[in-house]
Amino acid sequence: MKKLFYFFAVLFLSSLYTKASAPTDYFRSAQSGDWSNLTTWESSPDNVTYTAATLIPNSAANTIKIDYMVTVSSNQDMDQVIIGFGTLQHNGGTLTVNDGPGDDITVEIIGVFHLNVNPGPVFSGAAAIRIKNSATLRLSATGLTGAGTGVNASNYIYDHNSVLEYTLSLAFSTAGVTYFPNAVPGVIPIFRTTSNIGIVGSNSTTTFNGLFEANGNIIFGNSGDKIFRNGISGTGNIDGSASGKFIINGTSAILGGTGNLTVPAVAGMDIGTGPSCSVALNANKTITNNITLINNGYLFLLPGFNLTMNGIITGGSGTAHVVTIGTGKLTINNIGVTPVTFPVGRFAGNYNPITISTGGGLNYSVRVDTGISPTIVIPLNAVNRTWFVTPSGGTPGTVNTNFSYSAGQANAGFNYAANLELGLHTGVWNVIQTGIVPAGAYQVATTVSTFANNIEAPLVLGNLYAILAADDPVSVNYFTGVKQNANHLLRWKLTCNSSPAVTMVLER
Repeated sequence: MKKLFYFFAVLFLSSLYTKASAPTDYFRSAQSGDWSNLTTWESSPDNVTYTAATLIPNSAANTIKIDYMVTVSSNQDMDQVIIGFGTLQHNGGTLTVNDGPGDDITVEIIGVFHLNVNPGPVFSGAAAIRIKNSATLRLSATGLTGAGTGVNASNYIYDHNSVLEYTLSLAFSTAGVTYFPNAVPGVIPIFRTTSNIGIVGSNSTTTFNGLFEANGNIIFGNSGDKIFRNGISGTGNIDGSASGKFIINGTSAILGGTGNLTVPAVAGMDIGTGPSCSVALNANKTITNNITLINNGYLFLLPGFNLTMNGIITGGSGTAHVVTIGTGKLTINNIGVTPVTFPVGRFAGNYNPITISTGGGLNYSVRVDTGISPTIVIPLNAVNRTWFVTPSGGTPGTVNTNFSYSAGQANAGFNYAANLELGLHTGVWNVIQTGIVPAGAYQVATTVSTFANNIEAPLVLGNLYAILAADDPVSVNYFTGVKQNANHLLRWKLTCNSSPAVTMVLER
C-alpha cells in the first residue's frame, strides 16, 4: 500500500511540475481580464497544449496571443504580442514595448489596440506596433496626436486599410501634423472619427496620408491647408467653410459617405496636385463651394452615383475632368445668367464639356456618353457623343448651351467645317436647331427652348439632315444633255440630303 501511495504521489507532483509556466512559454488569453491577473492567461511550452498559466507573461515570453479583452492597468513589459480577435486596452501604468525580432505588437484583422490613457506605450529602441489590414488602433486619450509623437511616431506602422479610430469629441492635433507619416502611395490607412468635434485646424498644414472618414460632424478652421491624400468619406457632415484650402492629391482616392461636405468658401478644394490623381465617387455626394481640377486630377463618377455641387468646378481639360460612367451625373445647382461649365467626359482621355447659361436659377444635371443613343438617320454624319441634360426645380425658358468636342470624336462622314443641327430626343428625335455655324471646328453655341422639368434630354449634333430624313432626301442640282455628233452627253449633279446614298438607273 505504501508503494502504491508513493507512485501516485510522484505522478501527481510530476503532473503539477509539467503544468507550471516557464517565462519563455507561449501565452494566450483564456478569458477577459486584467493583464496582471493569472486567470486571464493560459500557457504552453509548445504552442499546442495549453494549461492555466502560473506566471504573468512579459517580454521574455515566446508569443502572447490575445483573443479576449485584456486590460493593462499596471506596469507591464511585453513584445511578440498578437492581438487577434480580441482587444488590448491600455488603461494605466507603464506599457513598455521591448524591441525584439520583427513586429513587437501586431494587431491582426478585426483586432483592436485601445489607447485609453496618456502617456501611451513606451518603446524600447526601434520597437514597432503594426496595425494590419482591417485592424484598429483606437485612441481615447488626449495628447497622443502631435507631430511625430504618439500615434504619429515611427514606431507605429499602418498597413493598407488599417484604421486609426479617434473617439474623442475634443480636437486632435493639427499644427504641422502628418498622420500616417510612413504610409507610401498605394498604402491607404483610414483616420476615423466617431464623435462630433468642434473647430479643428491651425494656421499650418495638416496632412492625412490616407482616407479621412468622419462618422461624426466636424468643423475645420484656420488658414492652414488640409491635405486629405486619399479622399474624404463617412456619415458625418464636414464643414470647412472657414478653413484654408482642402487638397486631394493621392494616386487613388475616394469621395463618399452619406455626410455633406462643405469645402472652404474662399480657398475651395483642389483635386490633383501630384503627377497623377484619381478620385472615385462611391456614393451620391453633395459638395458646397468650389472645386478646382489640377494637372491630372480625374474625378470619376461611378455607375449610379451622382455628384451635386452647390458651387462650380473649374480647371477642366482633357487631362482633368469629371468622367461620367453609366448613369452617374454631375449636378450644378442654381444656374443663372453667368455661364457655368460642366467639365465632363466619358473617358479619362475624352473631354466633352457643355456650358449652360440663362438657366433661370434652376439646377441642371449632365452626363455624356460615347455613341448616339437612340440612333439617328445618318449617324455617320454626326458627332459620336450623346449629351444628357436634366433640368430640375422648374421648367426652363430658352437656355444657352455650348457643346465642345475634339478631332476624331465624330464619325467618319462628319464634316467638321459644315453647318450643324441639334437634335433632342423626346420619344422620337426632333431637330430643335438647324443651320448652326460651329465656332472653329470643335465648338457649337446654340439654344434649347424645349427642356422639361426633371426629364432627361438626350442631345446630339450632326451635319444637316443627319438626324431626321429631309422632305427631299435627294436634290437634283442639275441634269443636262448635249448632242455631240452622233453621241448624247449627259451631265448631272445630285445632293444626298438625308439619304446616305442613291442609285441612278438610266433608261432609254
